[in-house]
Amino acid sequence: MPKPLAPRLAVLITGIVASSMLGTNTSHAEFALNWAPDIANRAASQGLSFAVCNFPGYANQGNCSSFVPSNEGTTTPFVNELVTDGTKTYYHLIVGDPNSNFAQEIYVGTGTVTYQDGKPTSATLGQTAGNGCFPGSPFFTGVAACGNAYNKLGVDANVTGNGSGNPTVVQMQQFVKDPASGFTLEFVKSNFAQKPKISQSIVNSELNAQFVMDMSGTNYNTNTTPAVVTNTVDIIDPAIKGDFDMATDIQSSTVTGGRFTFTPAPLSNGYGGAGGTYNYIDGGFNFNAIDWQQFKN
Repeated sequence: MPKPLAPRLAVLITGIVASSMLGTNTSHAEFALNWAPDIANRAASQGLSFAVCNFPGYANQGNCSSFVPSNEGTTTPFVNELVTDGTKTYYHLIVGDPNSNFAQEIYVGTGTVTYQDGKPTSATLGQTAGNGCFPGSPFFTGVAACGNAYNKLGVDANVTGNGSGNPTVVQMQQFVKDPASGFTLEFVKSNFAQKPKISQSIVNSELNAQFVMDMSGTNYNTNTTPAVVTNTVDIIDPAIKGDFDMATDIQSSTVTGGRFTFTPAPLSNGYGGAGGTYNYIDGGFNFNAIDWQQFKN
């Protein structure tokens, strides 16, 4: 199984200030992942990062002009709000419309580092370090203070935040669709303590291919239990041989997907364990060696 898949949830959610992963190795009550603003759990005081923009059924609120500037388009649904479970605060982020070809929803706990308005960052690297901040942002102070808002795709996690988050205080769901090819990719992490489930399918007139790596049955302290894997290929044309089902057609298989642990960084760094270390049963993976520009079109 490809090793980058498991921690890549941090990669998927960086690039927007106050939207990255954080954490402590503490269990908290789960929120509902339902593609809607969480008004019932919204914290009484929101701060500069609060925004509900272009979201169906809701009037624009907060800093929409800063988060969805006119030169980047003004139609993408966007929510960024502070919520609470009664004990701890979290950022709740939604980007995109679940009825479209891309959408992402995240709950991520807050850290002890604060923005200029006194509100907490989502505890991750890349929010208060870096090479500058774009003028017009609510966080602009004229100094190097905005990290991944300035440089989202660099190789330094201290600037971008990519790969730096503690996944044990993150819930998220994301999907990417390409209707023309029949491609769908889904990433679901519905429990703070447990690992995610990753599903990929291609369904069209020529092919029905399904791949699922379900790691949700294990937590981040466990490396002995492999993911439950589904891997099937059904070629529609009966004249073409090549159908495959991992459950029945393999001669020998060793699944290493899901067999990793995560060790948080010291909480004293102020980022709630962000910048910790993934340890794989069969080797390592260096986030800082990736050219993230290759993932942009």
